[in-house]
Amino acid sequence: MKDNIYKELIRWLDQSWFGMPDSKYLMAAVKAVYTEDEARLLTGFPYRGSDIDELAKLKQTTVDDLLPILDTLAQKGLVWKSIKKGKPRFSLNDGFFVFMRSLFWPAKKSKTAKASAHPINQYFYNGFMEKFSRASSKGLPTIPIHLSPIFFKVSYLNVFALCGGKIPFIIIFFYL
Repeated sequence: MKDNIYKELIRWLDQSWFGMPDSKYLMAAVKAVYTEDEARLLTGFPYRGSDIDELAKLKQTTVDDLLPILDTLAQKGLVWKSIKKGKPRFSLNDGFFVFMRSLFWPAKKSKTAKASAHPINQYFYNGFMEKFSRASSKGLPTIPIHLSPIFFKVSYLNVFALCGGKIPFIIIFFYL
């Protein structure tokens, strides 16, 4: 019975743009991230931004009861919170965003991130990115440049020359 709620959440997350590719590691990854109550609440939760009144009606509860729960889930990275015309709005974050971004934001050090890192890594290497296994091209090389904008043009030309002018690349520069 306990796994059923997680299976329902996986089916719901599978409807997002990226889906939830099947893997023997998928269930462990989902259980490491979502509690049973979170899975129950987020199954059927809209991917589009919805105001708190609409969500309370959908989940058959009051705004006063739902708002603090959703605020906590937004802090955890499971839903996205925005404000429109003074009212909070929430949308479900898809599995790609949760597993690859929100749980592991650099400034975030949570028990959930620590507990879910290993299961998510297992899922990442054994199923999650499977749809890209036959991709024929690699991503662009990224070259971080820690210089002021004055030196950016010189650095760009040096990197371009180093690559023989043939390899596409992205340069990221930082201001201090």
